[in-house]
Amino acid sequence: MSKDEGRILMGERWFVAPKKELGGTEMFQTEGGNFNNRYQVFCDVCGIKVDPDKITICQEQQHKTCSECFVRFEQKNICVDCLKEKVPLSKQQFKILVSVFSGICWTHGLHSVTHMPKFAIERTISELAELGYVQKKRILWMEITDVGLDVLTAYRTVYPRDRDVANLNWELRRRE
Repeated sequence: MSKDEGRILMGERWFVAPKKELGGTEMFQTEGGNFNNRYQVFCDVCGIKVDPDKITICQEQQHKTCSECFVRFEQKNICVDCLKEKVPLSKQQFKILVSVFSGICWTHGLHSVTHMPKFAIERTISELAELGYVQKKRILWMEITDVGLDVLTAYRTVYPRDRDVANLNWELRRRE
């Protein structure tokens, strides 16, 4: 700030841009001085600072998102919060989908890579079949459907850093 005989001539204040609003600068004058309010952009989902040139706007609810917090689903850019609201998928369901996609379709094999209890695996498989994400082909064999593949692809950006998902990916790579 510069002063002229105790009077403020110029000033600048920084604020966090409100949810669903982009940053920018607002200029105004008071008592002969010029002031700028600058709005810094943060991701509405995870809260990290985002370069204004790298913002993606959610096409469902117009949230500002960083590159880590949006997915492409049904030919739209949507934030992970909207994805979870639109197509809920638990981490256990995700782990079973990944395993089935990798060719592991029987309960014992799923137990060895996911480390989930067998009753939870059977329950999760039934839930996924009800949702239409997997379909049973034979007694011990199932496959992922096109809908399940779309959901799996979208959710790959939601759970990638979780330790148990990283362990699952390691187990699956080890079996190749």
